[in-house]
Order: sequence, then C-alpha cells, then structure tokens
Amino acid sequence: MEPAITIHECKPDLEGPHGKAWKMDDQLLYKRHPNSSLAKETTVCGYIVEAVWAHPLWKYYSVNCVSLKNIPGLSPAIIRMPGATHEIMVYALNPNYVPTIDDFIHILHPCNFAGQWYAASDEIAAQKVEETVKEIINGGLSPDTDFIRDWVKRFGDHCLKKG
Repeated sequence: MEPAITIHECKPDLEGPHGKAWKMDDQLLYKRHPNSSLAKETTVCGYIVEAVWAHPLWKYYSVNCVSLKNIPGLSPAIIRMPGATHEIMVYALNPNYVPTIDDFIHILHPCNFAGQWYAASDEIAAQKVEETVKEIINGGLSPDTDFIRDWVKRFGDHCLKKG
C-alpha cells in the first residue's frame, strides 16, 4: 500500500490571510480502507484546516460534514434537531501527526463542536461548510472551543450537552 498523502505534499484547496485548507479525498480514503465503504454514503465533505492563530498547542483542525439520511446497514442517524439533514463536526488534530488527505486522521477528543442543520441537498450543505472553512482561514471564525458561541450562531446548539 502506498504511503498516505500528507498535506505538506499538496497545494491547499483554499488559502486565506490567516490559514490554509485542504479538502480530504474521500475517494482515495475509501480505496485505502475498503471496509469503510458504507460510511461513504453519509460523507458530504471534509477539510483539514491550518489555523495557527487559533490555539497555542495545535494548529490543525478537521471540519467534516455528514448527511443524516438513513442508510441500510448503518445505525440510524441521531437527530438532535427535528428536521436536520446534515451535521458538521470540528475537531482539533493531534499535533504529533502530520495530517493526511487520503487516510484517517488523528483527532483529539472531545469534539470542539458539532451542530445540525437543514440543507436542501448535499451540495448546499457542502457549500455552507466551505464558506465556514473560508471564515476560519480569513480569521473571522476560530475553531477553538473558546469560541463555541460563534459556531452556535451558525449551526445551533442542538448537539451541546445542556446543564
């Protein structure tokens, strides 16, 4: 098996004054890990985002979007917002690993943010996620947990633990 493709080997898909972003290659990921093929039915898009300014300990984040549609063979999606069709998840990445665009990444738990919303199609959901990633690399939205209120404004608080 070929070694994974690190972000350092690729030109960023998006660049801004405060960061860069690489779109994860789902086709290559599922080719590398064929047993994960069912999950590809729910994957809408994913980005590795470099935001050095957001936190002193980690500079890379994962911003992913999945469809909440029911897929035979998978457990039903957990819908926390009635009518939601998509979910965004933001994770800080383990600084001990160089992120890859075609392999599983090393995320830190817990998730920095998860939110659900309604989008008329996967394409519209992907567009909203790309716009959100652009906000990060332009310096207007931090992926760090200290700025969760800014994420709630965009995606709601349905996935946050209450109390």
